[in-house]
Amino acid sequence: MDKYLIQSQINEIGREGYFCSDINLNEENSSFIIRLNCSFKNKISFSNKIKICVPKEYPALIPKIYDINNIIPREYNYHCSQNGELCLEAPINLYSKFRKHKTLYFFIVEFIIPFYYNFHYKKKYLKYPYGEYSHGLEGEIEALKEYLGIKNSIPLEKFMALFYAEIVRYKILPYAEIKKISDLYHKLSIFDQNNIHSNLFIYNHIHEDRYSTHKKKLLYN
Repeated sequence: MDKYLIQSQINEIGREGYFCSDINLNEENSSFIIRLNCSFKNKISFSNKIKICVPKEYPALIPKIYDINNIIPREYNYHCSQNGELCLEAPINLYSKFRKHKTLYFFIVEFIIPFYYNFHYKKKYLKYPYGEYSHGLEGEIEALKEYLGIKNSIPLEKFMALFYAEIVRYKILPYAEIKKISDLYHKLSIFDQNNIHSNLFIYNHIHEDRYSTHKKKLLYN
């Protein structure tokens, strides 16, 4: 990770981010820790302190965000873990957007501010303004179907072929997220389960970098 890159992106936050203040940067365990205050004034107004943990693999891996003044309840329904880490969006939405604009300023504007806006909106009106995905892996699959343009349930084999062609082939998601999705058939039953055992190779080899002949047949037959 380039320290100059991080510092220049923090300077951009200070220069462009009128909704960010009290920005503090520290280096801890080969990662950069940024603490700042995010505020917004409109129909919904708020001011929240957050911690941004920038991993050493940045920008290949996205930052982790923590609510540090206990504004967000540590509950599944509010997309917040017990340690305050926020689930800002489905991984496919985070990575597909961030890979085109790899800056902390974009990350704050595109994901962090909307997350807090949605939380305070729900707190006031008892619902999210634009709805939400299901929790956990099911929500990740919903987002993937949306990203791939799949409107209805489709055979599992076809879904995984599309997933491999669009997500794995172009490395839109990191390996950890790909592995999680490759295990979906153990946890979900929202797809056609016919012939699933004859197609286990899809799951066993979903993380391969090469594009095998057999997978090509799946895509184009």
